[in-house]
Amino acid sequence: MPKLHPVLKIIGIAVLVFLVAELMARKLYHPRFTFSHFPHPPVPYTMFERRPLPEIPKVKNEYRVFMFGGSAVAEGNPPLPDLLDAELAGRKIRNTRVYNFGQGTFNSTQELISIVTEGLKREPDMIIMYDGGNDIFNPYLYDPRPGYPFNFLLWESNPLLIEDVNEYPVWSLVALKSRLMREIFRDYFRYKFIHMGRLRRDVGYRQAAWRERIADTYVGNISAAHRICLSWGVKYKACFQPVNVIDEGQSRHYRETMGLIREKMARTRPPVPFYDFSDEFKEHVNNHLHASEEGNRKIAQGLAERLFLDSERP
Repeated sequence: MPKLHPVLKIIGIAVLVFLVAELMARKLYHPRFTFSHFPHPPVPYTMFERRPLPEIPKVKNEYRVFMFGGSAVAEGNPPLPDLLDAELAGRKIRNTRVYNFGQGTFNSTQELISIVTEGLKREPDMIIMYDGGNDIFNPYLYDPRPGYPFNFLLWESNPLLIEDVNEYPVWSLVALKSRLMREIFRDYFRYKFIHMGRLRRDVGYRQAAWRERIADTYVGNISAAHRICLSWGVKYKACFQPVNVIDEGQSRHYRETMGLIREKMARTRPPVPFYDFSDEFKEHVNNHLHASEEGNRKIAQGLAERLFLDSERP
């Protein structure tokens, strides 16, 4: 039997080692984020997919409260709107029903669109926007453009949109098929496919003017939602959700941006009913914005006390 050339032996061993490593990587590593936990198919424009929407026309004497926000509203066992609904019932605030209009990854821009396209036509008596965290952290961690949907740059970077075939990233896409390559060269793929570095340079990432735009976008959306609700005769409450950040860079970004938001919110005209929970209940919050079940119960109690017992709700 003829002997293999040493070079071929080395190549064969390298391929074998790679295959074994690839199989182990596929078994051990899992995606850091997936939409598989969303149970319903998305809908255009707002990716709106919430469970059952309120009937039209509404039930006689029902006081409808629509709660908009990101995953801190949409998810939970049970979700925060369900806990608030139960809390209000326990406080004898009768005929009040809290509906969950939350959507994972939503920021205030998407919530504003959802209020106009999905909320107002369903006859709410009160709208609550419980948010803020995604407006601050999504641009810091993902698509850096303030107000853009979560990782909108991924849609813009679709290889099918490349017109010049000479620019098509064939070998990079082949490498992307490998879980091992994805883990080892994560930053390479991020900058190759979605041009994160260029986008961050264009928006002035981490600079004062960039944080100013984040704050302006958030406060502008909150103020617009308030004015729209006033014109429809709907009560409106804006709540900045509790935040707990450990990473020093993210913590600094949060503090500086939150300071701007507070300053700008105080100058809104007409004044927005704004409830700042950002530093409250944060001992119950993990993973930046998501509270434990017990934490959500305490937050629901706080919302009931602050938003309803002192309001003009009959």
